[in-house]
Amino acid sequence: MNIQWTQPALKDAARLYEFIASDNPTIAAGILESIRAATARLGQFPRMGERLEKYHPRHVRRIFVGASEDRYEVSRATVTILRLWPAREQRRCRASLILAIMFPPMRALQARIHWIFDSSSPTG
Repeated sequence: MNIQWTQPALKDAARLYEFIASDNPTIAAGILESIRAATARLGQFPRMGERLEKYHPRHVRRIFVGASEDRYEVSRATVTILRLWPAREQRRCRASLILAIMFPPMRALQARIHWIFDSSSPTG
């Protein structure tokens, strides 16, 4: 199965990286690599996550990677990564998100994150 990332999920990954990297960039990079590896495995095992019945009839599921909750949707030939959420996000992250919206240099980080995740897909 193909793995696709929505723009909100890519932005979530960039935001998660920024939040953690402010304390430890090495750990932030490792967490993103763990998320990338786990979502890549969804191509082989798309139904390994817990199904979220509130989205029925859509096939939306979630997996937990470390402290991140990753929601995705399964279709015939594609797993679409919908959103990523840190399980324990603090208020400081909201301030970082506001700053990222106000200051466009965040786009460079988002482009880097986009490249990391696109390079893991068989079509990207």
